[in-house]
Amino acid sequence: MVIIIIINNLLSEPLAMYICSCRALTDRDVGNAIQGGADRPSAVYKSCGCKPDCGRCVAKIVNMLREHNQEVTQAPA
Repeated sequence: MVIIIIINNLLSEPLAMYICSCRALTDRDVGNAIQGGADRPSAVYKSCGCKPDCGRCVAKIVNMLREHNQEVTQAPA
């Protein structure tokens, strides 16, 4: 019974995807930082309380920033 409840809870929310494996940042973490005003990767890291390590996640963060900017630009006034 407990296992069913746990599985149902997991399925009720979309699973988070890791963007940065070095710092365990998920797409939710990065998205929250962007929603909070982070406008470049360094600001995302600062908002998440860390610094980049290997840098492989920077391209994905840049893409998330671009997607956010496109959504904001296309939003009706």
